[in-house]
Amino acid sequence: MDIFDNPTAMMKKLLPYFPRHDEESLYEYLQTHGLAKLTKDSKEDMRQLIEQNIFKRLSIEFNVLRNELNGPDIPIVILPCHATRGIFQKVSYHRGGIAYKNCICLFLSPLEGILQHKAVLLHEYHHIVRLKKLHKNNKVTLLDAMILEGLAETAVLEKYGQEVQAPWTTLYSSSQCEIYFNKYLKDNLKITNHDEQFSKYLYGENGIPKLLGYGVGYDIVKSCLEQTEWSCEKLIRTSSEKIKDNALNYIAF
Repeated sequence: MDIFDNPTAMMKKLLPYFPRHDEESLYEYLQTHGLAKLTKDSKEDMRQLIEQNIFKRLSIEFNVLRNELNGPDIPIVILPCHATRGIFQKVSYHRGGIAYKNCICLFLSPLEGILQHKAVLLHEYHHIVRLKKLHKNNKVTLLDAMILEGLAETAVLEKYGQEVQAPWTTLYSSSQCEIYFNKYLKDNLKITNHDEQFSKYLYGENGIPKLLGYGVGYDIVKSCLEQTEWSCEKLIRTSSEKIKDNALNYIAF
């Protein structure tokens, strides 16, 4: 906490986990994934998270998830999430996280409950486990990324319930997902995370609907489960192509 409102000093502590960045670029990168600006206001949020015993509570949950998913032991960084002030100064928090090779960063709000915090942890740790099982060469296609996100939120639904799922799971109906899949995604499923077009289709930009890859990925997983009733344990070690090919609404593509 002594260096919390000094972004350069804080980022320097994280650089060993993000070797491709320097302090400035890492600070910007983490903010795009939900980190609050490190100021006196967010320092107070961090203080409240500590008072809520967030580290111990999520440490206990992490050990449960490790056993359930048979996953690795990795460091987890907890920091406050970005907040926006709306009309009448009402504050909205945007919790999130990032799974980055051998580290997880969680960006949390002290105003949300432990169940929401557990949901973010599960989502990001699910990524780590699946990536280590199926994508050891760090090459991820657009379809891989879509399924990765869809599977993580399906796991959240199964373990914690719909009320703590990410908002993007309800952005689009199944019929909208099929239309958008045909229009924007089906011819680009094999581009990789090294392609400059990758983020456009996953996150949505330049006329492509917001978080389209996320929403369609979730719908593909949902369609696959309706067809197969596979368990989350089976899904986490099943290839993206096989999941799509068993999704009734997407088999023809």
